[in-house]
Amino acid sequence: MKLDHVSLHILNMQAAVEFYTDAFELKEVPPKVKLDVRWFEFSNGTTLHLIPAAPNDRPKDWGDHFAMSSPDLDAAMQRLRDRKIPFGTRFDPTDGNLHTRPDGVRQLFLIDPDNNLVEMKDEEPR
Repeated sequence: MKLDHVSLHILNMQAAVEFYTDAFELKEVPPKVKLDVRWFEFSNGTTLHLIPAAPNDRPKDWGDHFAMSSPDLDAAMQRLRDRKIPFGTRFDPTDGNLHTRPDGVRQLFLIDPDNNLVEMKDEEPR
């Protein structure tokens, strides 16, 4: 099994598109459905689907999130800093800190423009 896609309900589509292309350098791909959605592709072929939503259509629970692994988390963090995109720990995704799990994998969290929690982590333990 592999992750095929992640779908997020989005209030401000333009802000979300800018965030995911700037923060993660995702490339937009044509959706395979005839709906008003935007699709972005990760390097492994997994897609992110951004779906327009009204303010009361979606939950704000940060237990729900998706994670991306990076072969160079330090470079990814620098890209976020250069673009002034805040990141931090799960419980304070704006504190600028990393969390290191017991297995040695470093992780950080950030919040997209629609208040979705996104995790970035090392591909391999350090």
